[in-house]
Amino acid sequence: MKSISTKLALEIAVVLVVIMATFGMLESVQRKEQFTHFLDAKEKSTLNALTLMLGEFLFFMNTEPVNNIVTSYLSDQDILAIKILEGGEIMLHSGKDLETGIIHDFLQEEVQPAQYPDTILREVPILYENTELGRLEMTFSRQFVHVQIWRSLTTLIRNLLLIVLVECVMVVMLIRRNVSNPLRYLTQVVRKIANGNMEMQIMSGVSSNEIGRLLQALKAMIGQLQAVITGVKAVAKAVRQNSQEIHVRVEEMAAGNAEQSAAAEETAASLEQMVMTIKHNSENAQHTGTIALQAAQDAQDAEMAIKETMIAMQTMAEKIASVDDIANQTNLLSLNATIEAARAGEQGKSFAVVAAEVRSLAVQSRDTALEIAALVDSSMRLVDNVGERMIHLSPAIQKTAELVQEISTASQEQYLGAEQVNRAMQQLDQITQQNAAVSEQLTTIAAELQKQVEHLEAAIAFFHTDLQGE
Repeated sequence: MKSISTKLALEIAVVLVVIMATFGMLESVQRKEQFTHFLDAKEKSTLNALTLMLGEFLFFMNTEPVNNIVTSYLSDQDILAIKILEGGEIMLHSGKDLETGIIHDFLQEEVQPAQYPDTILREVPILYENTELGRLEMTFSRQFVHVQIWRSLTTLIRNLLLIVLVECVMVVMLIRRNVSNPLRYLTQVVRKIANGNMEMQIMSGVSSNEIGRLLQALKAMIGQLQAVITGVKAVAKAVRQNSQEIHVRVEEMAAGNAEQSAAAEETAASLEQMVMTIKHNSENAQHTGTIALQAAQDAQDAEMAIKETMIAMQTMAEKIASVDDIANQTNLLSLNATIEAARAGEQGKSFAVVAAEVRSLAVQSRDTALEIAALVDSSMRLVDNVGERMIHLSPAIQKTAELVQEISTASQEQYLGAEQVNRAMQQLDQITQQNAAVSEQLTTIAAELQKQVEHLEAAIAFFHTDLQGE
């Protein structure tokens, strides 16, 4: 695992290499341009000088010094081959071998012209007094440019490596002093915190840079953590005590709810029985009220019948009186008939017998009418007495029917009230059962809370602070 100093040194080295390589490339390009301009000027001056000499020799047809002049020019390392053309024909073509450096006349030695890398071909006319006598072709080497550039690059790379090496050593030393060592100490502090040790003391006198401020912030954080952990321990202890108290109170409430539920069930059962009794009494009262109303109606009907009976008996008494009058008159008539029969003598004896019988019947009819009249009078007195009693009894029966009806209505209202009370007791029983269920849930929650508090205390106990004294 690489340290931060090594990583930073490598990163800085890479940045420096890139920067210096960029500047090296720029310098190489500039050097190449400089050397190219230098070679261009050299090639131009060489061509001018050689064409002047060749023009004079060719004009005077003096070709013997030409080979010597060409050979002397080919001794220059930058000139590889020279070709002279006259009238479209090759007059001279010489070049040198790059490996051996030997100069060859390609026309006389019948050697194939060599192929040269990194070259440039220059062609100019050979003039004498503005008359073109032929053409000159010279092949120049550009190896000098590449060699010089390679030498500069080699020097640059060597200097770059030296600078990078020195820089890496200095960066590593500075980073170890200002970064790695404080970070290593910071790592030890954080590792102690991770192990639960909150009693360490952060060293003082650190620098005021980012790492120093980080150490100071870590010191403040440790102080805050110590205070927080101590507070959490105190809170956990208080919560544990309160959860135990809640657990006890919830158990007591659960027991009270159980007793209340049992009492509510008994009360509900008693109320239900009372409701059934009230309902039965209400039904009986309604039935009695119906009978009382029917009795009142019957009493009214009996009163009317008695009145009609009195009227009929009065009519009967009048009729009996008429029968009595008829019997008296019949008796008088029979008496007169007897007298007349006695006056008639023998002829009236049979009629006298009939008259005597009629008289006897009239007397019997009168006596019977008197007896019937006496019975009718006695019956009228009895019926009148019964009528008077019925007159007094009918309002009492009516009042009784009304009272029974009121009792029936009150019983119905009492039944409805008892039914509402019964439903309320059933709802109370349900609420009590729900409270019992909630109490059980609270008991479970209190137990779970106590377990969580124990886990919290176990987790907090992992940290060791110099403030704990529990």
